[in-house]
Amino acid sequence: MATSTYGLIMIKDIYFQKEAWGDVAIQYNGQLHHFSNLMSLIGFIQNEYGSEFNLIEVTDENWQELYEEGVFNGQ
Repeated sequence: MATSTYGLIMIKDIYFQKEAWGDVAIQYNGQLHHFSNLMSLIGFIQNEYGSEFNLIEVTDENWQELYEEGVFNGQ
């Protein structure tokens, strides 16, 4: 998860993936977490970061570019 700074607000970039069976997943603190839907994921993230985050979907089309940018390092 990357961090962006806008003024004094820290915005977290949260990268998630939609699974074929309908779940969504994120890697958080080195562990994979599955959620039954996007709203469950958002509830979890809000508990950790409040409203200061961006959700970014990882797809087959953008995975390589995000990987090369290093956004998955340190998750």
